Amino acid sequence: MPNQKAWWVEAVPKERLLTETDGPFTKVGSRPSVPADVEGTVKAAASLLGISEQEMGDLLLRNLNDLERGEATERTGKTLLRRL
Repeated sequence: MPNQKAWWVEAVPKERLLTETDGPFTKVGSRPSVPADVEGTVKAAASLLGISEQEMGDLLLRNLNDLERGEATERTGKTLLRRL
């Protein structure tokens, strides 16, 4: 049976993928996640995408930087317009 909680990693375009490691919205076991849990999140996402942890970390940092500069929204908007 496929991992019911991991389908989103492949569903989200790589250039939009970010992590959330600050509970209470995400959990590690039965406890709310904390920023220190990011290592496990990066490892799991990298494994699901078939890339190295370093590549995953680089991707997430690039996506975060793009989001902070407003480039992610612009790029995504253009992609959506092309699809319409």
